[in-house]
Parts: sequence; structure tokens; C-alpha cells
Amino acid sequence: MKRRIFTTLAGLLALISIAATLIVKISEFPAVTTPSDTDLFLLASGSTNKNVTFANLRNALGGSSTNVVNNLYSTNVYSTTNYYTVGKGGKLIVTNGITPLDVTASSLLRVDSNQKIAATTVGTGLSFDGTTLSASSSGGGSALYVNGTSVTNANFKDGAFIVIDTVATTNLSVRPLATVTTLTWSGTNLVGMDLAASKVFKITLTNSAFFATSTFANLPTTSQYAEWVLMVQEDSTGGYFLNFTNSTIAWAEGVQPVKTTNANAIDYYYFHTDLSTNSTLVGNMNQNVHR
Repeated sequence: MKRRIFTTLAGLLALISIAATLIVKISEFPAVTTPSDTDLFLLASGSTNKNVTFANLRNALGGSSTNVVNNLYSTNVYSTTNYYTVGKGGKLIVTNGITPLDVTASSLLRVDSNQKIAATTVGTGLSFDGTTLSASSSGGGSALYVNGTSVTNANFKDGAFIVIDTVATTNLSVRPLATVTTLTWSGTNLVGMDLAASKVFKITLTNSAFFATSTFANLPTTSQYAEWVLMVQEDSTGGYFLNFTNSTIAWAEGVQPVKTTNANAIDYYYFHTDLSTNSTLVGNMNQNVHR
């Protein structure tokens, strides 16, 4: 009798234990929309069930404490902490936005509302205004200095003494140039021999003429060596003389050469810097040049 009672009690206890484990309905548990890291999930695994915390489950799926992820959706994407692999035919939907961490805006190519690249700077040498890609003034390469002064957007131009040619728009070729300047009259004096503006001068005599100090401009100092040429021609009448001021022109033996006075005769005078005296030229002459 006692054995039967004991067996009955044991069976009742087993039934109570099973009921305590299985009878509770899931709907009786409180519902939550955002589980905490310590909440447990039940995993059915054959004959042995397992549990896992929400934090471990989330991390196993590629999420983080600020980024809830399932296979298709993400509330935020942090480019330096997560990566996602989407299979063929799949897609990744970001419901809030993409936040690139530790990346400055100047390092990115941005697009406008029309999906066109917006104005940006590429490194330190290129800029893009939305239409044209151009080199910025702060870009690479060597700075250009002219006589110790930094020059931006330099424009090389022909001068009185040189011509600058461009070769295939990338190279410069410099060649000497002698611009010929015709002297003019002021009474019987000749004027207009600006030594900084030209290297070659000419005059046709219609009267006897005089080279005064005022004829010259920008006479050189002893530290500025240069050379000049003057062609003097008689007109069809001829018979005219030419004299130079001794205060400006020095000649061999201190004597000015005699000019040819025949009709249409041509004499060439050559001058160079006097290295012993400022504002003085040394002259010599090729007389009566003809074929």
C-alpha cells in the first residue's frame, strides 16, 4: 500500500514539474520593441536547447551597440566599424543615413541633388567647380620668381630686345630682337635715342645735325654693359654734317671720325658702355658703307 502511494506522489510531482516548464503561454510575457543586451533568446538545437544574450546575437549578425542590423536593413551605417556583404540579387537598405567616420569632407567627391559631382578640391593642386577641372594656384610645381619677386599667372611678352615663341604650348623659345627706332628732329638737334627702348637706331639727314646730351635717354652705368648701332644716311642732296657732344661720347684718341657727306651715303656708328665713366658711351664708325 505504501509503495503505491509513493509511486503516485512521484508521478504527481513529475507532472507538476512538466507543467511549470511548458504550460506558460508566450503571450503572457511582457512585449518589448527594443531588447536589452542581457535579454535571452531561446535557441532550439535538436535535443539540447540553448540560450544566447541579445548582445551576443546582435554582434554575431554584424551589428553593434548603436547599430541594429538584420540581413536586409540597417538604421545607420558606420563605415569604419561595419562592413556588409550583399549577395547577387540582394540589397542593403539604410533607413536613416550613412555616416562615414574619421573621413573629412574635403577627401570625398560629393554629388548634388541631380547626382552630379559638386564643387570640390582634389588634393592641393586641382579644383572642380561643378563644370571645369582646373589647376589651382596653390598647386604643385615650383614657384616662379622674377628678379626675386614671386609672380602668379605670369604672362611672358615680347620686348624691345627679345621675342618669345611658344612651342606646342608647353615650351618657350627666346630669340634676340633688335627693334629699329627712327630718330626725330628738334630744331637742329636729334632726339629719341632711348637706350632702354631699343638697340638699333637710324636717321636720314636733311640738314646738318647735332647729338646733344638730351638726344639720349637711359644712358648706362659702368655696371650695365650693352651695345647699340646707329645708321646715318644722307638724303639725295647730301652735304650734311653730324656732330656729337663730347660730354656723352668718347672716341679713339678723343677724335670724332669724319662723316661721309656724299648724296645717299651711309655711315654706321657703333656704341658700347664706357666701363670707366657712368652715362658715357664709347663710339667707333664704319664709314661710307656700300656695295
